[in-house]
Amino acid sequence: MTPQEKIIIAVAEVKGYLDYWQNECKNDYADPAELSEDIDKMNNILNDVLNYVHLTYEKDTTVSHSD
Repeated sequence: MTPQEKIIIAVAEVKGYLDYWQNECKNDYADPAELSEDIDKMNNILNDVLNYVHLTYEKDTTVSHSD
């Protein structure tokens, strides 16, 4: 498994935890807007990481792409 694949799997796991947190912990927030703001922040961080991983993967010419 390449380093890029390991990172992608780790990010997918974090995304899974975020989905769980979003669904299970939403009732802990008195203000729905605060929940939405926190979710947006976490999603933005995950998107930044995924974009970085994608760009890194694209630049890596030693990685073989298998279909």
